[in-house]
Amino acid sequence: MATIMTSPLLARVAGQASRRGMIPRVPSGDSLVAAVEAWLTSAFPETVRSSRRTVLDSGATELAVVLHPAAPE
Repeated sequence: MATIMTSPLLARVAGQASRRGMIPRVPSGDSLVAAVEAWLTSAFPETVRSSRRTVLDSGATELAVVLHPAAPE
């Protein structure tokens, strides 16, 4: 799910992990966010300007990625 927020340069994306692997289990949010961050920075090194992982008060992990020079931090 992606939603455009107050700026055309800002999107919020949320998702739910599915079970995977030989023994189906849902990976932790931290490991999924780390994998997404690693994929983005390795696959698109010229596009990813910066990234930051934060644990929210709810316990969820958030990944902020800056892709455009005019995008807010």
